[in-house]
Amino acid sequence: MTPRRQRMLAVGLTLAGIIIATALTLRALQDNMMFFISVTEVVAGEYPEARNFRVGGLVVVDSLEIDGLDAHFKVTDMRCEMPVRYTGVRPDLFRE
Repeated sequence: MTPRRQRMLAVGLTLAGIIIATALTLRALQDNMMFFISVTEVVAGEYPEARNFRVGGLVVVDSLEIDGLDAHFKVTDMRCEMPVRYTGVRPDLFRE
């Protein structure tokens, strides 16, 4: 094999490896991504049914009721409002 063919083979195999590594990384990230869905989209039924998602919005003033690890409140995106029941440690972004 000539040096030129060896170099072309090495470049081709390197590019193939980079493409495969990128595809595997993107696939792994896609499985772990969690998007914010607006309240309006949730009310309209436009949310991923088979995946977990976060609702992006503001907690309605005086709607928060905490009972241990359970929290009941309303969230709004200034267009729609919906009730939410959350169980567990509240995320850092959560506040009334």
